[in-house]
Amino acid sequence: MADADATDPFVLDPRFRLWLAVRPSVRSGRPPSPRTLDKYTQRIALYLHWVRANIATHPDALRTGGGRDGAVAAYRDHLLVSLRPTTFNVTLSALNAFYVWLELGPVQVPAERFDRVIGRPLTGAEQSRLIAAAQARAAHTPLMRARRARNLALVMVLIYGGLRESEAADLDCDDLVLTGARSIVWAPVPGGELCQVAVPARAHTALAEWNLERAAMVGDLNIRAFFLAWGRKGGVRRLSVSQIEAIVRDLGRAAGLGDGIAPGMLRSTYAQQVIAAETDVARVPRKLRQVKADMPQILTLRACAPAPHPGRAHSREDSNDQLALDF
Repeated sequence: MADADATDPFVLDPRFRLWLAVRPSVRSGRPPSPRTLDKYTQRIALYLHWVRANIATHPDALRTGGGRDGAVAAYRDHLLVSLRPTTFNVTLSALNAFYVWLELGPVQVPAERFDRVIGRPLTGAEQSRLIAAAQARAAHTPLMRARRARNLALVMVLIYGGLRESEAADLDCDDLVLTGARSIVWAPVPGGELCQVAVPARAHTALAEWNLERAAMVGDLNIRAFFLAWGRKGGVRRLSVSQIEAIVRDLGRAAGLGDGIAPGMLRSTYAQQVIAAETDVARVPRKLRQVKADMPQILTLRACAPAPHPGRAHSREDSNDQLALDF
């Protein structure tokens, strides 16, 4: 597609993925994760399939800027019949990268606007019930025991470390330091850097117990991913974002919290503790690994007092490069 060697312009050229794999992200400054690469290439493949079916209406979709924008606008209308605006915006990011690769420049179709919903934080009782649900899972076989350990460690790092589900999915073994001196998870901050997030003792224990189960599963295989899933035909792979969402939702149901429990609510629980403990708003973005202060979030979460939880120790002073968030 990038030159005359391309035989079918509606089949995604594998060279696009190779180009994208080393292109720094505008937000993080780092190349995209394998999960993002998969998502973008899937979205572009679907778009090209749609362009093939609508080439009579959009003959210049892959040749000119005007044709690009006309096709993307029509594709937007097609997607929004059944998808949420946020889903289209992810597709738009993928299309921007694709058209830059084609040297046609970024798409000039605006992103969809939508009403933002700030996930509510869990109360102390709800946190306890969610953790108890993870601990109570059956462990009659080695596989069931490993799943229980993984799910408990996942809940702990989301509540006590404030990781986004995408960050938890991208977590590697090298991103954790679990020693007698430190209980650290390395997490990305905007600009491509990493910062240290300190987690409390009970989270350290859960992560270490899962790491032990994980080591038994992996054996001599060289697998970097920390959180793993089991394939139907055997083997293990990195836990995906959708699987993390399903695990949290399933544990929420088991805890009697309904079907609406999502990873974003666990991060809001963490953010509420950070915001309540920090008097200087300018320091909040660094602690929450954000580009800038999210004032709607800060004002919303400050409006209600944070729920204390016995799993959080008393906070301690933090340095510029380590986030001491043991509440």
